[in-house]
Parts: sequence; structure tokens; C-alpha cells
Amino acid sequence: MIGGCDLLLVGAVSASDRDYLLRALRAHWPDGLVEDALTDQAPVSIRSAVALCPGWTEFFAYRDAAAQADCELHGVTSHNRSGFLHLLLGPEELTVVVHEPAGPTALFVEDLLMGLTNKRNTFPAEAA
Repeated sequence: MIGGCDLLLVGAVSASDRDYLLRALRAHWPDGLVEDALTDQAPVSIRSAVALCPGWTEFFAYRDAAAQADCELHGVTSHNRSGFLHLLLGPEELTVVVHEPAGPTALFVEDLLMGLTNKRNTFPAEAA
């Protein structure tokens, strides 16, 4: 178990939700990496993630290569937790796990989920 604080968005999760998340992460962490949590695939640049990760339902996002290497070597620690997110896209719920509930990364995720809620209310999409 990774631990952390779960931030949830309830409701059918669509492919456009995944696209929105990845694009927002790319804007926030332009040098970021994402890694499929369910396979042994190597992390990929967040810049190419929208095209390369269309079916991912659980993945890790890292601020940059240094954050990914540190998490790989030491796990999530108090030193690197602000540069790591765990995202789970279930059929009826989207969960983003943050490890610093009062930190800037958690604030970014709260804004991200609010933006996604607004997008869903404005442009409803079919479930993925």
C-alpha cells in the first residue's frame, strides 16, 4: 500500500476525463513522467502521455525524472511526496492520492478536480 490522502470525484469516468487529467498534469509538471501502475512498462514523458496511455486506469505521475528516480529508490517519503501522485480511474469514481494533504500539490489536485467537475457539467461525455 502506498498510503496518502484520497481526493475523490464520484461519477462515471470517461476517456475525456483521462485526457483532461493528463493535459492538466502536463501543464503543471511540463517535465513530468507518468507510469502505468499495473504493468512493468517504463515511465513515459507526460508530454506524450495522452497519445500513449489511452487505456490506463491506474498510474503514477511524477514532477520530473528526479522525483521518479527518488520514488523508485526510496519509495514515497517526506522528502519527495510533493512530486508524486497516484491516480485511479474506476468505472464510477476517480481517485487522486496525494501525500501532503495541505501542500501545494494537494491544492493543485483540488483545483484540477474542480475543473474536471465543471467540464463534466458543461460537456458530458460517455463513460470510457
